[in-house]
Amino acid sequence: LDCADDDLWHEDETLWEGSKEVLDKSSDMDREWQRRRDQFHRLEKKLLHKMGSILASKSLSL
Repeated sequence: LDCADDDLWHEDETLWEGSKEVLDKSSDMDREWQRRRDQFHRLEKKLLHKMGSILASKSLSL
C-alpha cells in the first residue's frame, strides 16, 4: 500500500476510514473506465484498419 496515495488520506492527513460500499463504487468506476477505454481502443483499431483499406484501394485505382 502506497501511503502517499492522495485517495487514502483526508486533508488533515488522517487515514481514510471509508465504508466497503464506497470502496466497491470506486472499484466499479475503475472497471467501467477500463471497459470503456478498451472499447474505444478496439473501435479506433477497427476504424484505422478500415481507413487503411480504403486508402489502399484508392491508390490501386489511380
